[in-house]
Amino acid sequence: MANPVLPSVPIRMSMGSFGQFYLNGGLANVPRPDENMGFVHLGKRKERDFDEGGEIIIYEGKRAPPIELNLLSSFGADNSSSSSVPCMHHGRSPFSIPGFTYEFVSPAVANKGWENMTQCSRDVLDSTWFDLAGPPHIVMSGSEFYAYFYQPGGLDDKGFEVVNMVMVEHDGRWHKSSDRSRFRHPLPPYFVAKVMEEGYDFLTGPYIKKLFVGERVRYNVKTCRLILVPMKGGSGYHVLYIFDMMKKIVHVMDPKRAHYNIVELERKHTGCIDRLLFALCKCIETFFDGWHVREDEFTRKAHRMMHEPSSSNDSTFYNIHCMWWFDGEYMQKEIWQDQLTPFRQQLMRMVLILLGKRALPPQDVVDPDV
Repeated sequence: MANPVLPSVPIRMSMGSFGQFYLNGGLANVPRPDENMGFVHLGKRKERDFDEGGEIIIYEGKRAPPIELNLLSSFGADNSSSSSVPCMHHGRSPFSIPGFTYEFVSPAVANKGWENMTQCSRDVLDSTWFDLAGPPHIVMSGSEFYAYFYQPGGLDDKGFEVVNMVMVEHDGRWHKSSDRSRFRHPLPPYFVAKVMEEGYDFLTGPYIKKLFVGERVRYNVKTCRLILVPMKGGSGYHVLYIFDMMKKIVHVMDPKRAHYNIVELERKHTGCIDRLLFALCKCIETFFDGWHVREDEFTRKAHRMMHEPSSSNDSTFYNIHCMWWFDGEYMQKEIWQDQLTPFRQQLMRMVLILLGKRALPPQDVVDPDV
């Protein structure tokens, strides 16, 4: 028996209200009456519904099998007929593992440690708070923690490297020591910098190879479904590209341009994605046997209005949130502007207690009395 259809009367609601109605299962499939409308709104509006200029959008829908609610629109060539055979099974998503969680402390503890850091003397801030043998070997002072997690400006390559280490370490907790499969593989921003600055010569030297194989990568990148590629622009501005190696999709996360329409996003990102796809395929061809990926297999999907547009400084942490909580289909946890500072505080503490580090930061920063 066919599924009943919704009434044929058009549904009139704001974009924010529609997004919540859609996420709550009110509509399973919504054809857009006007392609110029751009993206369907994604933002989870469980606690708030911002006024969006009073614009009323008309939708008509019918019941159908669920679609990927988080994949909002696509641009580029349609390569749905391309054959794509992964080299092996991809690692299991951590979000599908019962009990998986990031070990955050309470917001009150994280906030108190963050505040105590601001009261540290110059001598304490100049001392070493983080020393991890790696590879890569990373040493960070208290002043660097202050700059990364308190002051505006986001993270540099070193800061991104240690945040990636935290995510990799947490993912590894849910695998046996003999299991070298993983779900995702984060790259540092300097991967994009090398590709953009050096063109066809980006593979020269040892730097790029170490990002995919060798001592610093303790799992098999061939098993990773998602390859996470942050790009740092001017004034601390960050964009995130997520390469889904199973579904052959490049996801675009552009926090500062979260309100842009599809034409603007295509103009901004197509050239960069083309170069990164070329570079990623060259790395796979050069560093791995039996893994074959073609550039023309990939489609591109951009994400819009998952949060309010960010500043350049905040874009770093919006993208880290996406790296941690995007499962290839859905964003498992939302984030809004008023949640960004608590996230930075939690992130700082997770770096400070990362397993294997040798330096001892101040006790009242790591485990403050609350």
